[in-house]
Parts: sequence; C-alpha cells; structure tokens
Amino acid sequence: MKTLLFLLGLLIVISSCSSDDNAEPQQDIPEENFYGLEIGKTWFYKYYKRIDNTDEFEDLGAESEVSVLNTTTIDGEKYFTLETQTTYGEQHCAVCPDEGTTTTHVRDSLGYLVNADGDILYSRMDVDEEYLISEQTQYNIFGKLLPGEEPVTTDYDTLNCLVNEVYAKSNTDGTIPPGRDYLFYSENIGEVMRMYSGVMSEQHRWEKRLVAIAIP
Repeated sequence: MKTLLFLLGLLIVISSCSSDDNAEPQQDIPEENFYGLEIGKTWFYKYYKRIDNTDEFEDLGAESEVSVLNTTTIDGEKYFTLETQTTYGEQHCAVCPDEGTTTTHVRDSLGYLVNADGDILYSRMDVDEEYLISEQTQYNIFGKLLPGEEPVTTDYDTLNCLVNEVYAKSNTDGTIPPGRDYLFYSENIGEVMRMYSGVMSEQHRWEKRLVAIAIP
C-alpha cells in the first residue's frame, strides 16, 4: 500500500500531535496572514473521488472541520493550535485523516507553513525551490511552489490560489514517478483544495474541497 499512495506519508506528518504547552488566550496576528490563521476560525472540507476515468467526481460522504483553537509557545516560537474533526461516510476514503479528532500546531515561518516538528507543509516563497516533506522507506516526498496563480472553484467560492506540487522521489536512484499531488492555498483564506494521486498515476483520483468558512 505504501507504494500505491505516496501521500500517506504527508497525511501522517500533518495529523501528528504535538505537545500543547503554554496555551495563550490572546492572539497576535501578523500583518501578513497568508494562511488565514485566526483564533476561532473554522474551515469545512468535503472529500471526493473520481468516477472511473471520467472528469466527474462523487461525494465520498467524508467531511473535516479544521478549527483554530488558540496559540501556544513551543521552543520559543508561537504556533497556532489546529483541531481537525473528521467523519467518514459509507464509502472508503483513502486520503482522509483518521476519523475522530486530531490536534496539530502550525506557524508561518518566513513564508513556509511548518508544524512543531519543523516539517514544511506548504510554501508561498521561492518558486521551484524543492523542499522535503517526509522521508519514507521507498520514496522521499518533496514539494515546491509553482509559478503564478490558478483560479480554483469550489462550493465556497472561486479564488486565485498559489499552487504547490508534491511528488515522490526514489531513495535508490532519484527517479521521480509520474504521480503528483497539488495543494491550492489562497491569500488570507488558507487551504482551498488538494488533489491526490497514486504514485504511478498521472491523473489525480481524489479531491479535498473547501465548502465553507466560519469566521469569529
């Protein structure tokens, strides 16, 4: 299964929990808030799967709510605490987070969205500059910011987004398989869409789409 879905390594990184020490009741939002991190804010997402080899997608019935609970200081740096609540539908969702509630800590570090372990989750800086996401047995997972912006339409809105391309690279000979994931973020909004692919598939099979935002 590891060779079929390289994105699982990414999901493990994102869903990993960090210690929640020194929680702070007050928020200090920087002037630049590209990732839309704001205490009390909640993003609502739905997951879809491509129908065979068509351009149509079916709703898997799985949903995630991602809420910003507070800020916390870890190793002298301020992080936002994100709580993700995921529920499954009747169909299997290979790319969904674990069902239930998970907690992560993230911050904007010089344009890179990072977690408390120092892993890079997204980049809005340095076009075509490769960054390491996770190390796996057969493949390491990398990402990079693509040039320009791309309009993305979901049930929430049509938004101009920066795009990160995520891909696997063989640990033995550096070969890059054809599969790609694409992560779309919009300024002051945050994550708008993710397209997930198998490591050997040029066509993405699943989508995570933003459907609503609740702002305090």
